[in-house]
Amino acid sequence: MCETLLSKIYAHVTCNFSMDCVLPCQFKPADVEAIQWYRQNALIHSFLNGSEMLDQQNERYRGRTSLFLGEFTQGNASLLLKHSDIHDRGRYKCHVRTALGDQESVVITKVEAPIRSLTLHMTGPGRYEEVMCSSQNIYPAPQLTFKLHNFSLTWTFTKANKTTVILIFDSLSHQTSNLWENQARVDPDQVLSGNGSLQLQNLDSSAQTGTYSCAFSASNIQHLVHNHISFTAAATDSNIEVACPFSEDYILPCTFEPCSNEVIYRKVKSSISVHSFNKQEDHLGDQEKQYSSRTSLFKAQISQGKASLQLKSAIIQGQGKSEDGLRGGRATQELTQRAKSH
Repeated sequence: MCETLLSKIYAHVTCNFSMDCVLPCQFKPADVEAIQWYRQNALIHSFLNGSEMLDQQNERYRGRTSLFLGEFTQGNASLLLKHSDIHDRGRYKCHVRTALGDQESVVITKVEAPIRSLTLHMTGPGRYEEVMCSSQNIYPAPQLTFKLHNFSLTWTFTKANKTTVILIFDSLSHQTSNLWENQARVDPDQVLSGNGSLQLQNLDSSAQTGTYSCAFSASNIQHLVHNHISFTAAATDSNIEVACPFSEDYILPCTFEPCSNEVIYRKVKSSISVHSFNKQEDHLGDQEKQYSSRTSLFKAQISQGKASLQLKSAIIQGQGKSEDGLRGGRATQELTQRAKSH
């Protein structure tokens, strides 16, 4: 007499793009009457009355699926999915009917294409040296981060018009020359990502009250932040952080009367192209190389008269201007961004 054993077992599987992948399905061993695999409502593999029945198989899976026929006695109804691609993502159901009853398994499947190799290529000479980092067949799209290199960060302390060096960090060697050993440090990983904050400890409230300055120096770039700090006796018992951001993501605000679909950003002094948008698409063919992959618009907001620009990994350089031109629009605005100092 057949007993109903209908129960659902959930599993999560990640398949590698273009590789074979096994979707698991286990059942209580007994004589198999039927095994059916579905992707959502589409039949992708069927086993009935001792043989595979594929005449109603979904076209996308033809020649790409198989069962482990010799392992039914061990309760294995797993499906081998060959040459998986991103369209194979989703929810799969395995339905098994045996002499003991019906059993179901649900498999939630992701498909990823991991990074297998990266290619770095430097171009030049020219106005700018360009480092191109490329890879192929990656899914989902990776977030690419460039860290700053070939610069120095110097922290100094000034009291009673006398300035002394606290420490110097060199990006090439990743070495820190620290004259305030056990009292001051920077995090090398944070510095390489644009945060040069100084961490202080074991301080003397009177001796260490003064002006702390950080200077970021790279080719054609200088950034200086001054912080005057007065320590109390209570504060010297804690760790203190003196901020020095020199690379941040910025949003340059821009609003206009919504009567145009074209937005062009240009850097004022040299009138170089930073970002261009026209007819619902970005047009970056003439974008200056130093802004490549670093700019984006909030496209869903353009119809509302908002054309703000997101600028990624911006080196703070005191004060500068950015101009946005709206061809066909009713407004042209000049935007001023100032460095943050704490």
